Parts: sequence; C-alpha cells; structure tokens
Amino acid sequence: MPFDPDTIWGGKPRHLVHGTVNGMGVRGVVERVGDGHGLTLGPAWLRGCGLAAGDSVTLSIPP
Repeated sequence: MPFDPDTIWGGKPRHLVHGTVNGMGVRGVVERVGDGHGLTLGPAWLRGCGLAAGDSVTLSIPP
C-alpha cells in the first residue's frame, strides 16, 4: 500500500475494506506486511483475473 492506513483510518491490527483491484470488485483485510501494509488476495479471487503473485495493480478503496 502506498500509504499508512493506521494514519488515515486510525490504528488497528486489521482494516476491513472493499473496493476494486484493476476494476474488479474485492473485499478483504488490509494488515501489516513486513515494514508496510498489504491486501492479500486469495487463490479463489485470483482465478481467471489475469494477475500473478508480485504483479503491480491499481487499487481503489473508497473512504
């Protein structure tokens, strides 16, 4: 994530979110990953979407 969700949304161990990844609807959890935060997409969501592990994407999460 290109921002710190704890700064924007308040400090929490996990942030439940919904939005889009490359225009496809997604719901999930933003949580700490290494030195930052990330949204893990599971195998069922990835099936047939044309993405692979490590791909860069456009993420849209409404406030």
